[in-house]
Amino acid sequence: MHHTFSMGLSKISLKLINTILPFRDFLYILQLEEYHPGRYIQWLPKFFFRRNIEKRERLVFTGRALITLIFSIILTLGFFFILSLFSHSPFALLAFAVASLLLIPLFVLATNTLVAPLVYVASEKEILKAAQKVRSLPNLKVIAIAGSHGKTTTRALLYQLTKLQLNTQTLPGNINTPLGIARWVQKELKPETELLIAEVDGYWQGEIARSLTLLQPDMSILVSIGTQHLARFPNDEALRTSLLEVFTHTKDDAVCIYPASLSSVVEPHIGERKKHPVTTTNTNTPTDFSEAQQHDYALAVVAAKLLGVNERTIAAATTRLELPERRQHVTSMRGYDVLDDSYNISFETALSGIEAARRYADQNKKRLLIVTAGIPEAGEKSAEMNQKLGELLESHANHIVILGSDFQNSVRLGIESGDITEVKDLKTFWSIAEKKFPPSKWFILLQPELTDLYY
Repeated sequence: MHHTFSMGLSKISLKLINTILPFRDFLYILQLEEYHPGRYIQWLPKFFFRRNIEKRERLVFTGRALITLIFSIILTLGFFFILSLFSHSPFALLAFAVASLLLIPLFVLATNTLVAPLVYVASEKEILKAAQKVRSLPNLKVIAIAGSHGKTTTRALLYQLTKLQLNTQTLPGNINTPLGIARWVQKELKPETELLIAEVDGYWQGEIARSLTLLQPDMSILVSIGTQHLARFPNDEALRTSLLEVFTHTKDDAVCIYPASLSSVVEPHIGERKKHPVTTTNTNTPTDFSEAQQHDYALAVVAAKLLGVNERTIAAATTRLELPERRQHVTSMRGYDVLDDSYNISFETALSGIEAARRYADQNKKRLLIVTAGIPEAGEKSAEMNQKLGELLESHANHIVILGSDFQNSVRLGIESGDITEVKDLKTFWSIAEKKFPPSKWFILLQPELTDLYY
């Protein structure tokens, strides 16, 4: 009991310290936004006076986070010291201290700006070393996969289709930035590997190109072009240009695979590279795959065949394919049958997940309960997209649970007469779920709860 009391007291003390010295909160915002200053500035009006915002995730004290923390503290102390030179009265010193504390969000921003060039130079060295390692393996073929959504599923399926015939490695789905890829390559890429499959993501223009400078892929796959991350770009065209870097910055003789529906957008940018538009329907797709998963499977099959994987191997692998977790993954959770789609954050995958969940609920003779917090990062289209999401939910669900995110009202506007429960967060939903929605009668579609930035 004494130990429990001590832990509780420690938590209170840490919260109090963070309330007065909120370095951790603003480092957390920076980290969630990949240390991008523009995105950080956009959040300042909302969070400038808020404290202790870590609830769904936690700040990870990486090297960059620690450096930023140390120099932010030094800037804050330096600012107070300079102000104190002008007056030594107790009231003035108190005012200077309060001003220094209130400006901590700006000191974190200034430190991030100062540190960024050093981080870039250091990361370029790591990327160069990783690129040299990739080029030192003459028998290695590399595949880069980009897209607004479907990257991880396509990567996972392609890995399973090829690994029986080729010595294949793939990066974990959460490693998709230039520096993350570089560090993985240096530590994990084996000399005997014949095929490396990597996801590449772009939070701003030039990032996918930077990853491809490292990887120099022999084959590139563009899975989709949608609205995911749209808020990070000036407009739709800038987002498309960023995604098309997966083709424009690959080898001159690389193979380019993409959905046939994107041919008019993609082909002007491919040049003399080998074009492989894919009709993303396949009669051999596992019958329990959603429409989005069938789309990803078709792209993976075409890539596997172009790599020389034979039909028999593909057929054998197809019978035991495993889908990545949290991406339209059917599972059991807290006694419920659940379609866990809690990683996808695009309107397009939301549509696919909703349709798949309706089908699973009907097959199991259950009512469909959809839990959503809305769709983030849609930029100026945010209100429109979330209202459309509400309309979709109403047309498919028997009951809708809306979490109290920034998009709650927009989703609510799209629902005219559906049965709705509005709760603060996912934790609150689970606390009432079993009593209000018996697991024997309800099938759940779980959409993303979203990060702390959206509450």
